Amino acid sequence: MKNPSRLINIISALANHSLNLEEVFSFALEKTLKLMGAQVGGLFLLDAPEKELDLKAYRPLNLPPRIIEQIKTIKLGEGYAGRVALSGQPIAQKNLAKFKEPSLIAAASLRLRSVIATPLKYQNKVLGSLVIFTDTVRIFNKEEINLLSIIGNQIGTAIEHARLYEKAMTAEDQLMKRHQEQLLLLNVGQMILSNLSSEEVLQNIVEASLKNLNMDVALIRIVEDKRLNIKTGAYRYPEEREQLEHLLVKNPLYLGQGVAGQVIQTGIPSLINEGEPNLSKLTVPGLVNYLKNRSWIVVPLKIKDKIIGVLILIAKRKLGLNDLSLAVAVANQSAIALENSFLFRKVLDEADEIESLYEQTISALASALDAREKKTSMHSMLVTQYALRMARELNNQELDLSTLIKSSLLHDIGKIGIPDVILLKGDELSEPEREIIKQHSRIGYNILQNVPALHKVAKIILAHQEWYNGNGYPQGLAKEEIPLEARIFAIADTLDAITSSRPYRAENYFEKARAEIVRYKGTQFDPKLVEVFLSIPKEEWEQIHMAVCGHSFKKHTRKKITSPTI
Repeated sequence: MKNPSRLINIISALANHSLNLEEVFSFALEKTLKLMGAQVGGLFLLDAPEKELDLKAYRPLNLPPRIIEQIKTIKLGEGYAGRVALSGQPIAQKNLAKFKEPSLIAAASLRLRSVIATPLKYQNKVLGSLVIFTDTVRIFNKEEINLLSIIGNQIGTAIEHARLYEKAMTAEDQLMKRHQEQLLLLNVGQMILSNLSSEEVLQNIVEASLKNLNMDVALIRIVEDKRLNIKTGAYRYPEEREQLEHLLVKNPLYLGQGVAGQVIQTGIPSLINEGEPNLSKLTVPGLVNYLKNRSWIVVPLKIKDKIIGVLILIAKRKLGLNDLSLAVAVANQSAIALENSFLFRKVLDEADEIESLYEQTISALASALDAREKKTSMHSMLVTQYALRMARELNNQELDLSTLIKSSLLHDIGKIGIPDVILLKGDELSEPEREIIKQHSRIGYNILQNVPALHKVAKIILAHQEWYNGNGYPQGLAKEEIPLEARIFAIADTLDAITSSRPYRAENYFEKARAEIVRYKGTQFDPKLVEVFLSIPKEEWEQIHMAVCGHSFKKHTRKKITSPTI
């Protein structure tokens, strides 16, 4: 038998992750057959009022229709599926040829020789049956019978979780769940922008998880050299820290070990509640006693297609699907936070470039921030975050994200050369004033072009007011002549310009920003990038806006303008 403990862990993870009954049935049956070295099997669900079992999954999928018809409904107490459902105990029979009862007609016609069956249970309540056949005479030993019984309990847990989820997810519950997730995403999003250091981001993740998810312990393990090393932790009680940190140092965890190792390999979150009977198989031996009376959740931290670690949450209470759902939401936002911190770290780690950047532009940046209106700095951060979100969706390997970040942050630096009487004007600009403010892209280029580390950034900033059809300024570039970075944050710039306050432009609906971006598709904006923008749900744009500004897009009346951006 190949690695039965791994199957138990996988099915346990499915029990706590999948909310789809069909997915539970198919996954469990297929993996159990493979483990037992069997060819034919069926999974049945008990209909208690009718006192019968209904076939919910079977293998192989090409069973003859007449066989499926014979076994699609089985009376409680009949056949092996009915017997184990009635008795609540597993059954194994090594030679079916000796028995002539009617319930074995289907098995005999397929030339099946041995059978093993177990009830599917949740907290001692029978929910159904799992029946496995082999085409050779086989004696199932005690270990195999016990293993199948454990698997039956795990499948039963998965079924009960899915049923409870269907009952719980009323409209009111969905609304409350969404509200909670939005609050959590807002908190985690604010963490993203408050720190660029990956160490600080990691610490903020565990502290926010502890506080917002009502946990006792929050830990992050990162994959390093085939080990899952603890990087940081947050603890509700001081004695908890001392006890657990000692155990963690004494008991290192390696890839493939315990639930954390399985989550790394499968990418499936896991929830283990207190009293778990197979705890010794789910963690390293030194942690069994500590976790015995605690519940815990393990969710993957995934950047793009790579799982870099896990977020572990521990509590002295029973945890449920809502806890798991919120933990997954936090992990997803945490992964974005970590990705952004890694991108910024990459920028900072380019030693020569960064040294030059800080030595040669610090005074320019300080002057720019001093000269700008207060909301312009927020504008630059919003444009940067919007542009990064589009870049992630675009997934273009040739796109330099560090250059995109710098360009987005500095794209309006040329406005330091625009007089306040024009830049801060509360009314709509006159045509001569528009011509003056159009100079800001050239001014920005002139400021940065002589800084070697920012030469590419300067060219992008020069082009950020170019139009896709060639009617922009100052060079009249068109289509791919415009740098990709400039084409991306042209859309990001417009989104923020219309949805955020300016002295010369009132706040407006996201829908109007979206409509204007669509309106200028192919004229001002790259059509392909407009499609990328449209593929991202409004809720994600709003989460970014909330994370930066602390509030969602607001509804105001906007004065009539002649183009979507200045």
